[in-house]
Amino acid sequence: MILGMPNTCQRVGFAYNAAHAQKKQPFCPEKAPKRPRTYGPNDWGSLRRNDQVMPWTIRYFVESDGTMPAEEFEDGLPDRVQGRLFGFIKQVAENEGRIGGRIFRKCFGYSDLWEIRARVAKQLARSLCTRDGNNLILLGGVLKGVDEETPKEDLDEAERRLDRYKKTKRTDPPF
Repeated sequence: MILGMPNTCQRVGFAYNAAHAQKKQPFCPEKAPKRPRTYGPNDWGSLRRNDQVMPWTIRYFVESDGTMPAEEFEDGLPDRVQGRLFGFIKQVAENEGRIGGRIFRKCFGYSDLWEIRARVAKQLARSLCTRDGNNLILLGGVLKGVDEETPKEDLDEAERRLDRYKKTKRTDPPF
C-alpha cells in the first residue's frame, strides 16, 4: 500500500501501459507490476562505486628554496582565468581525472605530465601537474593565447620539476 492511498484503487493518473489504455481502465498503483530494482545508489554513472575510490588530494610541489611555482603562476593570473582554473582543478580532483571537454589531458611527448586547461575568451591557462597515488601534484603553469603553441621550455621546466618531485616528494600540506 502506498502512503496516503486508500486500499481500494482510485483513479490517480493516466493509464500506465498500453493494455490499460486500450481497456480504458484507471491506473491503480497497487496493481501495477513490480519491477525488480536493478540499480543501486552508486550506479548512476558515479565514479565512486561502493566507496572504493577516494578523490584525489590537491598538493603543490615545493622547490628546495621553499617556493611553490604552481601557486606563483596561479597568483599571477587574471581573476576570471584564475577562478575558472581553480574550478577545473577542483573538478579533476573530485572526479579522479574523469572529466570531459578536453580539460584534463596528457602532455604529448612527456611521461607522467598532465595539463588542466581553462579558457577564458582568447586566453588559455594550463596548469601542469602529475598524479602520485591519490595526490594531484601541481607543478607549474602556462598562460598563452588560444592560437599560440605551448612554449617547449615551459614544458621542459615542468618535467624537470617532476623529476625533482620524484626524488624529494616535497609538497605543501593538503589543500
